[in-house]
Amino acid sequence: MCAGIAQTSCVLSRHRAHAAPARAFGVPAGAPLVGALPAHVGRVINADRQVDWAHLVLRLEELGMLATEDWQGQRDEPKVIALRALQRFTNRYAGSPTYLRFNLEFAGRYDEVSSASLPYELNHQAGDDRPHYLFQVGPAQPTVYTLESQVGRLEAALQGLGRAVLDAIMRASLSCVHVLTPEWSLQLASDTFWMGADDETEVIEMWRSEGMSEEDIAQSELFRRRDVEKAVPAWALDTEWLPVPVIERFSLTASSFEQAVCSALLAVHRHLARGDALLREQRIEEHTLNIGCALRWNRADHTIWIYDESFRELMESGGEYSEHHGAEWVADDAPALEAFFGRMSRGLQLVAALDRLISLVAVAEEEPSHDRVS
Repeated sequence: MCAGIAQTSCVLSRHRAHAAPARAFGVPAGAPLVGALPAHVGRVINADRQVDWAHLVLRLEELGMLATEDWQGQRDEPKVIALRALQRFTNRYAGSPTYLRFNLEFAGRYDEVSSASLPYELNHQAGDDRPHYLFQVGPAQPTVYTLESQVGRLEAALQGLGRAVLDAIMRASLSCVHVLTPEWSLQLASDTFWMGADDETEVIEMWRSEGMSEEDIAQSELFRRRDVEKAVPAWALDTEWLPVPVIERFSLTASSFEQAVCSALLAVHRHLARGDALLREQRIEEHTLNIGCALRWNRADHTIWIYDESFRELMESGGEYSEHHGAEWVADDAPALEAFFGRMSRGLQLVAALDRLISLVAVAEEEPSHDRVS
């Protein structure tokens, strides 16, 4: 096999002589690509480490993942060739997500995993001293949408369906691209304002034990659970998983809109049932405040404000957090990479299924929000 950046042209000449369709994982060879690549996918992290990209190009060629169109110029850098292949791969399986924003990042090749300077802990199989690639799913600018009109409509028509949709969005997002929801913001409020409790009661009791007067407590700016519940119905803050047979029964008597939601919900269920995930380690740190989409109940609720306050407090306290949705070490070995891209293809299909479900229930806000995440 050719090796090193100087010999990438060897792969180029061999590939031009045997130009073949790029390999697909789990779809028929030559299957059409859907739509255009989502913005920012394939962002370059180590743009100056061309040797890392050269190694990756060699592996992609070995796996049959390079196509004729990846070799457009005689002097193309390995980075450019690899990105074309990775972009096509992402587009093939994720389609063109409209609501979920993320970056698929190739962060380099490391002879020793310990040599990577990372802002988070990442599991690695002890005793495996082979060179490894690092892939990450990173942040992109999310958009804010509202849920009240569509999810409220679902819950009114078929009790439990609206709750199930919100639950599925939460669960699926933990396996691919994180989505802020009213229920997640309530959990953030618990951590940020109420010392991990369900509401402000324990904070108030602590203040009383410290001698704070009732008048001062009443006049304090303490954020309270009732502030959340004023705008968001209780069922949307306490979502519940709905078994597949129940969803299937719902779809028998549902309207066309409700049937479309049931179909999208079942698709997400299938991916979660088989354990699909975009990358193996989705929760790199306990505090992962990076989001790829923000869903609030309506413009009067506190979902975005809570998120911003939680982020601000984390920054001011110097707490540890991750900007990434997930990451994974992959050995520089053809079988390991083949297994990795197979897993990722299923994770990208989960992204497409989740994006489809969100598209049915999320409504774009008429005016741009001035909150930080928008």
